[in-house]
Amino acid sequence: MDINTEDTNVTEVKNIIKNITGEEIGNKAADQIYKNAVKHKEYGNAPLDLIGEVAEYSKTQDIKGGLIGWFKTTVATYEKPIKKFKKNIYNNHKQKEYDIKSIERKLLGWDKEEEGAEQND
Repeated sequence: MDINTEDTNVTEVKNIIKNITGEEIGNKAADQIYKNAVKHKEYGNAPLDLIGEVAEYSKTQDIKGGLIGWFKTTVATYEKPIKKFKKNIYNNHKQKEYDIKSIERKLLGWDKEEEGAEQND
């Protein structure tokens, strides 16, 4: 990798972190984060995508201590969080079937009118 590419990557890392987290980091820290991202087994081919994902993830974490140390460690070991879906126990069974027209007639009192009309015939 040539120096211009390295500088571009460092600048990209700094921009990603600043745009997502609002934190500014130095060139050395950005370079270390980038190098850790390149070594990642799953994201090694897309280190800037990994850094962006980790930056988004950092917003959900209560980071105690330094952001840079957390970032370097997390970038090296990051696994995409598995979203847990809550089971809706109210709707996890077959719903009852209703005769809506019959219920409507009863609620509006039409069934009584029909019975009265039948008795008068």
